[in-house]
Amino acid sequence: MDWDSKDCLNLIEAFRLQEVLWDSKNPSYFSKNAKHDAWCHLAKEMKRPVEEIKKKILSLQGSYCRKKAKVKKSYGTGKGKY
Repeated sequence: MDWDSKDCLNLIEAFRLQEVLWDSKNPSYFSKNAKHDAWCHLAKEMKRPVEEIKKKILSLQGSYCRKKAKVKKSYGTGKGKY
């Protein structure tokens, strides 16, 4: 299925609420069962398969990191604006 920007934003918001997936200070962060339940909850909420949700999150994280690195690299004397 295609992901439009609205679906991506909804996924990001739902992912943000599942702290067990990203917050290493969460007591359940290292629990495989808790993480599996959180991924299943996201998949059910988004009405998509778990693997597709995981793949999309990984893609969004990669895009964010590349964009952040590009902006960081553009700072400095004589490099122009981003």
